Amino acid sequence: MGTQAKNTLHIGSLIESKIRQRGMTYAEFARRLNCNRTTVYNIVRSSSIDTERLRKISQILGYDFIREMQRPEEEECVEFDLPEDMIKQLREKNIQRITIRISSNPAVHTNDKKTF
Repeated sequence: MGTQAKNTLHIGSLIESKIRQRGMTYAEFARRLNCNRTTVYNIVRSSSIDTERLRKISQILGYDFIREMQRPEEEECVEFDLPEDMIKQLREKNIQRITIRISSNPAVHTNDKKTF
């Protein structure tokens, strides 16, 4: 069996969020994972998970949980909706991931307009 993937991120909460985003029921998710709903409830409550199971969950939900678990602890990920025109530009340029860094230092200020 694989090793345990651990991080300050609560992996169960992230998995639960992705299940909901996909509009999937726990019953459907359990069927695809080949387990029962009780196991799914245990997964979403857990802060750690076996890496082999996490790989399977990544395939089912179409999300790279392994990469998420390997992010540096100080990096925080926040999801939000982008304007449709920006999404179109990103797709046209085949950009699949963007990183936005916001400085907490008030002396760092720029008026540069960035196009994605």
